[in-house]
Amino acid sequence: MRSMTKVCVVALFVMVGACGSVSPTSPTAAVSPLRNAQLQRYQSQRRGGAVHHLLAITKFRPDVPVPKLLAEGIRCLRWQDIHRALLDAPPLPPVERFIAAAFVDFLEDGDISFPQQLTSKDLQRASEAIRGMHKSRAPDGVAVKQAFHVLHGCTGLLQELAIEVRERIPSLAHFRRFGPAVVLEPLPKGQSANYLVTGYWHGRGEALRSLGWGIGFYISSPRIEWSVWRHKGKQVDEVLYPIKKFVANGHLDEHRLLDSVRDSASKWKIR
Repeated sequence: MRSMTKVCVVALFVMVGACGSVSPTSPTAAVSPLRNAQLQRYQSQRRGGAVHHLLAITKFRPDVPVPKLLAEGIRCLRWQDIHRALLDAPPLPPVERFIAAAFVDFLEDGDISFPQQLTSKDLQRASEAIRGMHKSRAPDGVAVKQAFHVLHGCTGLLQELAIEVRERIPSLAHFRRFGPAVVLEPLPKGQSANYLVTGYWHGRGEALRSLGWGIGFYISSPRIEWSVWRHKGKQVDEVLYPIKKFVANGHLDEHRLLDSVRDSASKWKIR
């Protein structure tokens, strides 16, 4: 992991040196999709008796399965992977620590990667902002910009989970994806919640099949829930958990969230 961190720090100098300046407001190259024909350019090449390894770095995963990329000798990496490596790095010397932190901020501010380590406090701040939007003004002391930054991190996390879920549940290969999206969900006893949701679906009417999941922020209280559901025709099944069930070491644990989706899909025999 330390070597990965050093590679990332060196990459920052290379980017700045090659470009002269880096604008976090226009990360066009980072968000452009890469398809198979384009990725062929990044195959390792042998020139002058040496192998030159070329690497594609993108915001989202390329529209090509990873096994296929590896089989063709194509190497790709997401900025989110670099972001995660920097956050998970062991203690660094002061200068390297400053550079790594600055690069993480650059990736997040430029919308090239999303905030990875969402804390319970972050989620509560987002909850306060959502409840404030349903009133005449936001509650005192709510940092709205920071709250929306957290919500952006939540949608990024949902998107990552969608990729992971599809890789672990082969039967979803013929499903279409929806979201991330925001929905206002009516609840019992006159309550309601704003849910950030994503998932997969196919078919219509009685043939409708879907698997979805999301984070629900209650409007009348600070309650936050994790929801996993499925549609089978008109039948709807749902499991709800308090979000704190998925917090480990003070942070929202995406592996626990993934396990909850996968376990529900297995129980419901999604196909």
